[in-house]
Amino acid sequence: MLLAGRKRSPAMRSDSAISAEFPSLNWDGPYRAARFFLFSFYDLRRDWDSDSAHRRKILKQAEAHVGLLSDVRKSIRTYLDEIESEDLLAIYVLALAKQDGSRLEEWLSNFRSLQAAITNVEHLKKFTEDALRDQEKNGRPLNYSKSHFVTGLANLWRIMTGEDASKDLTSPFASFVSAAWASLRDDLPEISWAPLARN
Repeated sequence: MLLAGRKRSPAMRSDSAISAEFPSLNWDGPYRAARFFLFSFYDLRRDWDSDSAHRRKILKQAEAHVGLLSDVRKSIRTYLDEIESEDLLAIYVLALAKQDGSRLEEWLSNFRSLQAAITNVEHLKKFTEDALRDQEKNGRPLNYSKSHFVTGLANLWRIMTGEDASKDLTSPFASFVSAAWASLRDDLPEISWAPLARN
């Protein structure tokens, strides 16, 4: 409400301005957006704390996905190596072309998609490996939910005001973060936002 009442920057943008910049957002006003974020965060935040079983499970699954993606890539590569041999490819082309030229075209289209899948699998594998490497490099965060909370509100702030969230602990954004945290529940612990500048 304080943000909505501000007359100078950073100030709340109109709903029409937000919808124009983010047409796929299905924007329904700042109050609904803030409430939805806070509800979602409060419902899920315990599962993302650094010592939660859920978070450990996610990291373990990510490690397993790296292995699965390696297997997928190897399987596709093996098949492509086989099919790209002259004799086998010729058999497919002759068999399909003899029956129906459109079937050959469809087969070749799917074959090219399979070739592209190799690159897609490699990207997915690298993305997962990089994420796991970042976790190992940074160590276990003391409070992952704190980082998630500030990052989520920074995104919401950017949508509502059109400006990036300030790292200044005396800024309107810092007040927004503190007020949002206090609104979650009366018995939540006091939390320091001093590392805010890192997020």
